[in-house]
Amino acid sequence: YYVYPDRDPNTYAKARLPMWKLPDSDGGYWQAGDVGGIAYISHPSVSGFIASHNHGRGVHDYRAQGDKGSGRYFMVADPSVFYTDSGGGNRGGHQQESGNASYPRGAFATTAHIIDPQHIVEVRQGLREPWEVPTYRFEWPRDGLEGYWSSEGRRTTQVRGLTWDDDRDVLWAAMLYPYPILAAYEIVPRQGDAKQVVPVPSGWESIFKPYAPAHPELEQDSAPTRDWRQGLPRAERALGSDH
Repeated sequence: YYVYPDRDPNTYAKARLPMWKLPDSDGGYWQAGDVGGIAYISHPSVSGFIASHNHGRGVHDYRAQGDKGSGRYFMVADPSVFYTDSGGGNRGGHQQESGNASYPRGAFATTAHIIDPQHIVEVRQGLREPWEVPTYRFEWPRDGLEGYWSSEGRRTTQVRGLTWDDDRDVLWAAMLYPYPILAAYEIVPRQGDAKQVVPVPSGWESIFKPYAPAHPELEQDSAPTRDWRQGLPRAERALGSDH
């Protein structure tokens, strides 16, 4: 759900930084973003590692670090401003690349990544490389948080910390923006993929296709004894920052 600017022939060559290549150096680039929290779920029905991922969808440019039109995670929030003479900073000369101004606006997102513990064991045993560990991805569930969740502006909601509560069998998520809260997620065992709709930023519909919730390799590998795909979290309650 991200691209690098190339519509303007004068695009700065380092817009695609080598540090964003895949670990095996076989092409491709990292998604700039922030891993908010990681927890190990030990539920009677399911178990596995879960990580929250706060990131952007749209054009990503290493120069998008505070100049007018930029957003978080190197995402260009408004290309029509960032790639024109907006007077709001011109790090690396991006204002002179007006051909890139035609890209649609970017949007912020928060997703979840599920990892099979057996795959971590296989890395430790030397049977897999770290980058060969597949993840099951889905949009972070927002049921019960409709009045709180924000995906607009620089103060978009972020899932910052996760911890599993063995006593209550819930996943606690610490969230920021528009104000801090703790949300408790109940694990709901069921078959099928996550129901949370993956939002595609306006104007990107012909470029971004909703990704398959399950990583193809997860389908090929032997399924773990307790499959995370049978239990996806759902927000049950949110506690204000004064609790």
